[in-house]
Amino acid sequence: MLKSLYINNYRNLKQLKINSLGNINLITGKNNPGKSSILEAIAIYASGANMQIVNELLKERGESLKSSVN
Repeated sequence: MLKSLYINNYRNLKQLKINSLGNINLITGKNNPGKSSILEAIAIYASGANMQIVNELLKERGESLKSSVN
């Protein structure tokens, strides 16, 4: 269980710090302030930054990783 949360420079979240999380947490707000970004960041953290999870999140948004070829 996460006891606190710190997100820095992820999508539209420049810096988010929540010092105390409970067993159950409710995320509410208007459209487009970053609720889904919080959940995505937690999913990436929980997966250990597994690239398959990152690719799945991007695919759900209609995006993809751009690979650079030198």
